[in-house]
Amino acid sequence: MNFNEVETYLYSRIKDKIDIGYSAGFSLERVKYTLKLLDNPQEKIKTIHIAGTSGKGSTASFISKILSAHGFKTGLTLSPHIQDIRERVQIDNELIEQDIFAKNFSEISKTFQQVEKSNYGSLSYFEMIICLAFYTFWKEKVDYAIIETGLGGTFDATNCISRPDKVCVITKIGFDHMKILGNTLDEIANNKAGIIGSYQHVIYLSQLHTNKVFRDRINLMKSTSDMMNLEEIIKIEDDSFDLSYKTIRINKIPIGDIPTYQIENFALAVGVINYLSQRDTWEVSSEILVEIFKNFHFSGRFEIIKSRGTTYILDGAHNEQKMQGFISSLIRKFPTKKYIFILAFKADKDVSSMISTIIPYAESIYLTDFSTYNQDLTHKSFPIEEINEILQDKLFGGIIKIEPDISQLVSEFESRNILHIDPVIVTGSLYLVSEIREMLLNRLPQ
Repeated sequence: MNFNEVETYLYSRIKDKIDIGYSAGFSLERVKYTLKLLDNPQEKIKTIHIAGTSGKGSTASFISKILSAHGFKTGLTLSPHIQDIRERVQIDNELIEQDIFAKNFSEISKTFQQVEKSNYGSLSYFEMIICLAFYTFWKEKVDYAIIETGLGGTFDATNCISRPDKVCVITKIGFDHMKILGNTLDEIANNKAGIIGSYQHVIYLSQLHTNKVFRDRINLMKSTSDMMNLEEIIKIEDDSFDLSYKTIRINKIPIGDIPTYQIENFALAVGVINYLSQRDTWEVSSEILVEIFKNFHFSGRFEIIKSRGTTYILDGAHNEQKMQGFISSLIRKFPTKKYIFILAFKADKDVSSMISTIIPYAESIYLTDFSTYNQDLTHKSFPIEEINEILQDKLFGGIIKIEPDISQLVSEFESRNILHIDPVIVTGSLYLVSEIREMLLNRLPQ
């Protein structure tokens, strides 16, 4: 198969709902069986496995970039992807070539067919992508593979690495995906902690309501850990911050245009780097750490795009915790302003809490729609009429406009026929951000 054929085939495996009974839902048997047939490539590489509610992708990207800058070959898998499916299979923070993606997939597709004929049935889209990532990282002989979970931890398709030198990383825990992960922080944390295997090392952020859950799991699995208290290791002053963690101490790192919520993701990445450098006996360069932070860019997270006279800030915040972090960074960069928001949310989200965070800073709100066709599942957006009702119930006094057609909405901004104040904020869902981002980039001069 060529790349387009592989992409089409993978998208044909996307389902409308979680496949109850296997790794997209509540079991890992199928993906473990598949990887066993592939001779367990995930057990042949050093891995850093990342779970959590907020900051997984950014933390994974920081770790990968820092390791690459120190001369190591890295593999990186992120989900969901923003623009290109190959974001899920990266080597040294670059998308692999389309022909390599297709070649590697073709090599393992016979195994997928073999599994399909077994009692396990067909692999899901996400399971295939994860198997492809592990297989590619093994073929490319990476020094470290950085693996972001898709959903949860315990039954996530990535959770198939048992080698004791796997490093487990747990980012901030908050309320998201409650129908699957649980309705309390304890239940959600317990699911995320499922990535912790026997004798592995764990690095996690100190959070009052979840620390005991992680400690219990670490003790049960006879693992070791470092708990990072951000209040002790990060000191922010004006437009810079100091970071002091064990053997790594850096002063006056400039924040610049980077959102403040990325500082804690960077700190967690530094904690991982500190541990790896000590365990694997290599030296950390403070200069490299500072340069990585200063030049950090992560698509769809506080991403600034200027298109035809309008400045857009795109951030895929899609739960209350992420939205609070985004808004905090927004008002730090653009104080004493109210903003125009373009909003859409995934159907199963707690929209009311996110709206409450947005309203104090909104001059006007444009409600739109999206529908994905190329992600882990088919995702539909929260009904626009219901968002409008929430805004009315919360007594929002600004302008509300409804435009389900995203392309029409972007064209309206570009025509300058509406009263607006830069910047325009696009948030509420990574899927909304992905659609608008693609439109904006296609309009930029080549």
